[in-house]
Amino acid sequence: MVYAKTFWNPKLLEVLQILKKTEKVQASRLAKMVSFGETTFWSTIKQLRELELIEEVPGFNEKGKPIKFYKLSSKGQKVVQLVDEIQKVIVEEPS
Repeated sequence: MVYAKTFWNPKLLEVLQILKKTEKVQASRLAKMVSFGETTFWSTIKQLRELELIEEVPGFNEKGKPIKFYKLSSKGQKVVQLVDEIQKVIVEEPS
């Protein structure tokens, strides 16, 4: 179960929004795309995986070396859609 207190963490949302725009992203590339450091990145990835919002996809680089990719899970896709809807309501509502 995803709890609102945990979920509204800006770092979690940032990673989800990045992954929303791509099918899958190489872990090292994703780490460079976020606005926070590597240690925080890996703990955020761990938390997103525990919440089953992202999936790790094995792959290989051009030299045949194994690498990790991450993508939104189906649950993660649903959550991102809901967050987008909530953000639209917040932006559209007058103060």
